[in-house]
Amino acid sequence: MTEVLLLLGATLGLCAASAVVPIINGELVVIGAVAARPELIVPIVLVAALGQMIGKCVMYGAGAGAVELAAKKKKETLTKYIDRYREKFESHPRSAAALVFVSASLGLPPFYVVSLLAGAFHFGFWRFAILGFIGRATRFAVIAAVPAVASHTLW
Repeated sequence: MTEVLLLLGATLGLCAASAVVPIINGELVVIGAVAARPELIVPIVLVAALGQMIGKCVMYGAGAGAVELAAKKKKETLTKYIDRYREKFESHPRSAAALVFVSASLGLPPFYVVSLLAGAFHFGFWRFAILGFIGRATRFAVIAAVPAVASHTLW
């Protein structure tokens, strides 16, 4: 039981860190965790997605904070640029939600950037968190399943 908790805790922490520090690869963390304990594929995927979203919510907050800081320091060019794109983002809420989900599940456009922009553009926090979690869980589930599928088809 301690080994399982350690594995899940490490997966959570590393995936949270990978959301903020791009050099840490969350996908490799998932593959390694599933390789160590394949019977825990579902909890590993869910914990990895939760860890990623904890980190991405930090990025969301950083995006929102950067805009407020720019406004306080009267960085008019940045504020105008952000306001222009915020209007486009807000005028197409379904497209914005789809962008968050697609980015979370496919990684294109990079979810790191989308997380910052979602905060900067005041995309609803809970919508961001839920869509991002579902997208990340989908991504990690596919990534975790690839080695199992490949081993059955190759051997």
